[in-house]
Amino acid sequence: MRHYVYRLDDPITGEFYFGSRSCKCKIIDDEYMGSYYTWKPKDKSRLIKTILKSNFRKRETATKYEGIQIKENIDNALNRNYHIPNSGFHMIGRIVTQKTRDKISKSSTGVKETYDVKKRRSESGRKNSEVTRKKISEGNKGKVRSEETRRNISIAKTGIKRGPMCNETKLKIGKAQQGKVLTAEHKKNISIGGTGRYIGPMSDEHKKKLGDSQRGISQTKIKCPHCSKTGGISAMKRWHFDNCNNIKK
Repeated sequence: MRHYVYRLDDPITGEFYFGSRSCKCKIIDDEYMGSYYTWKPKDKSRLIKTILKSNFRKRETATKYEGIQIKENIDNALNRNYHIPNSGFHMIGRIVTQKTRDKISKSSTGVKETYDVKKRRSESGRKNSEVTRKKISEGNKGKVRSEETRRNISIAKTGIKRGPMCNETKLKIGKAQQGKVLTAEHKKNISIGGTGRYIGPMSDEHKKKLGDSQRGISQTKIKCPHCSKTGGISAMKRWHFDNCNNIKK
C-alpha cells in the first residue's frame, strides 16, 4: 500500500481541503478526490488535486501529517475540512438521521469482521465511555443468542488466558453482582455447564491464594433447626440441616 497526503483546491471559489489516502496503484494514477461532508463543491471535476507528501511508510504517519496541515490552516475561512486539528476525521456535531442509521444497520447485518480488523481495534487502545457501556449493556439485555452464535463465542474464547485482575476491577465486578438474583433457568444452565467438567487438582499456590483471600472474612452465621447448633454457613450446610446427625433415619 502507498500512503500520501493531498490537497484539493477549487480554482473559482478558492476553497480547499486536506486529506490522507492509501492506495495500491501508483499515487499519480489514483483518481480519488476526497470524502468530505461539510464541503459540497458544485463541480468536483474542476477541483485541482496536489500531492503534498507521499513518502510515508504507515497510514498513521500520513494522518498525523494531514492533521498538521489542517492545524496550520484551521483559521482560514476557506478551509473546508471537518476535522479536529490533531486527531484527524471526526463526527462531532454531525446529526445522523434515522434513515441513515437504518441503512448502516442493514448494510452491516451479517457482515463478519476478519481477525485482523478485530485485532487492530483491540490494539487501538480505544475505551468506551461509561455512557456508551451502559447503552451497550441495556441493548444486550433480554437478547437471545442463537446456538450458532453461542458456539462461535465459545470457540473464540477457548484457550484465551487473561491476566490477573487488579483490585479495582474486582471491586467493580463484585459491586455489579451484588443483589443480582439469578432465574431458575440461569441456575440450571450454570449447573448443566459445570456438569462433568474436570477442573483438576489445585496447586499449593492456588490453595494458598484461596485461603489468603478468605482469611479474616466473617461468614454468615446460621442455626441448624435439628440440633440448634450455630456456625458458618459453609460448614453448617455441609454437616447439618439435611445432613444433621439428629435427624432420625
